[in-house]
Amino acid sequence: MAAPKVITMLREIGVEVDELTERILGMLEKKENISENVAAQKLKLKINEARKLLYKLNSIGLVTYIKQRDPDKKWWYLYYWSLDKNKLRDIYLQYKKAQLTKKKQQLLDEKKYVFECISCQKKFIYEDALENDFSCEECGNILTGTKPTEIILRLETEIKNLNEEISRRERSGQRLKTIKDNKRKVEDAKEDRKIELKKKRESKKRAEIRKVARQNAKLEANKKPKLSISQKKR
Repeated sequence: MAAPKVITMLREIGVEVDELTERILGMLEKKENISENVAAQKLKLKINEARKLLYKLNSIGLVTYIKQRDPDKKWWYLYYWSLDKNKLRDIYLQYKKAQLTKKKQQLLDEKKYVFECISCQKKFIYEDALENDFSCEECGNILTGTKPTEIILRLETEIKNLNEEISRRERSGQRLKTIKDNKRKVEDAKEDRKIELKKKRESKKRAEIRKVARQNAKLEANKKPKLSISQKKR
């Protein structure tokens, strides 16, 4: 069975994980907001053991969590865990950029040898070739310009592929960020609409209370006995 994508990425950047960690990361890759109770059950661990493992992964930025009050125990919080895919993508992207920088330096180092001796296969940078009058210091043969070696061709291909992958991942990350931002805007708009409707309902309720109060006051006033003209004169 193929390893989860997150495990493959971690292995590529040189991070090895044990079987238990691999299982929990694979679980979180498939589903978000898994409670530590569920994680403990699936991994056949005690809740404290599962929580300790999840906190360890959180400390290195691989997982994140939200907490909510337990509806049955008001003083207790339930924790729901998810794979921090954004952080993982950033870590992997930075690794690829570091690899690109390394490959470019290797290519520069390889290309600085612009002359070689066909006889003894020794390579020279321009300054050394000039100092020796473009003759091999070992056998005295005239130096010739180097041709792209297999190493140079391989490095150029790897650099090209890395550039393409980095650009692709950056575009993908930007698209995901745009989608997330738009989703948040929609959610914020919904929340603002709820608040607005709540204010309108409360305002309407207060108006109805005032209306009823005025009606009641009017009824009370009508219930009071009216004095006759003769009573008024007295």
